[in-house]
Amino acid sequence: MSNEKSFTEEMRRIDPIDPVPVPVPAPAPAPAARGGVAQGADLDSEEARVFMQGIMPVLRRYHAAMREMELRFEIIDRDLSVRQHRNPIHHVESRVKDPVSIFHKLAAYGKKQTVANAERYVMDMAGVRVICSYIHDVYELRDMISRHDDLEVVTIKDYVANPKPNGYRSLHMVVRIPVHFPDHTAMLPVEVQIRTIAMDFWASLEHELKYKALSEVKGIDSFDELRDCSRIIRDVETRMQILAEALDNQSSSERASRVVGAACAVHPTATQATAHQTTGRRDSRDPSDPRAAGDARSPHATRAPGVPGASRGPGASRTPGAPRGGRASY
Repeated sequence: MSNEKSFTEEMRRIDPIDPVPVPVPAPAPAPAARGGVAQGADLDSEEARVFMQGIMPVLRRYHAAMREMELRFEIIDRDLSVRQHRNPIHHVESRVKDPVSIFHKLAAYGKKQTVANAERYVMDMAGVRVICSYIHDVYELRDMISRHDDLEVVTIKDYVANPKPNGYRSLHMVVRIPVHFPDHTAMLPVEVQIRTIAMDFWASLEHELKYKALSEVKGIDSFDELRDCSRIIRDVETRMQILAEALDNQSSSERASRVVGAACAVHPTATQATAHQTTGRRDSRDPSDPRAAGDARSPHATRAPGVPGASRGPGASRTPGAPRGGRASY
């Protein structure tokens, strides 16, 4: 029986309805050993069988941790959509590492391939990748997650500010998140990768190209080309961010103007009340003030007895010297 067939049947027997996808392992050449432990261990061995059987319940718990972290970013994105009128998160990807990869990764670490060692040394069994629009969004999301007081930030690796030699850029965090089960609460690690759309574009193509297993094709050094492409993408991102910030500032000013206009439309008496207060102050002068006698148009004007123009009825006389129209000039 082949490795692929026996592995698949064993997984179905252990957990036929497990929500975590378990891909069929493809035969691959055994990498070099590290620490005396061979990476290319036989998946039909007793060690592999015990590991695969024991890791499935663990992966279900890590699947719950992955979902908890996804929900955190969903809440952040919706809140920023309301408060800042934009969605910094373009989309979120997630995965639970497959058992075969975990099995081989322990060998690469030079550790005995046991479930206990998987939980102790493999920090990316649950992974969430957040794709955002601009570079400043990467750091804002990092800071927001770091401020959650129920999370424990284990490590942060900033490959945005310090790209890898091949040009890879992304921000990696390992955080422990509380997951509440019926009988206990566990702090489980989740690897969070935060990168821009452009960074994800480069990383996706680089991931595909590196499996070509050719460092040079027709005189082209693929390593240098990928690094140069990463630099060009970084420059474009910087220019796009500057443009976005300029447009955001303009939009903020326009929104402020619309808010003021809407307030005036909803409360049109506000201006009238202000004008009324001003008129009241002007018309509450001392009745003995001779200027008050000429203000025949003000309904609040107070006339001194015997002052010409005090009568408001038809045919009333104007104040001497007042212009036709009823208001004294002063």
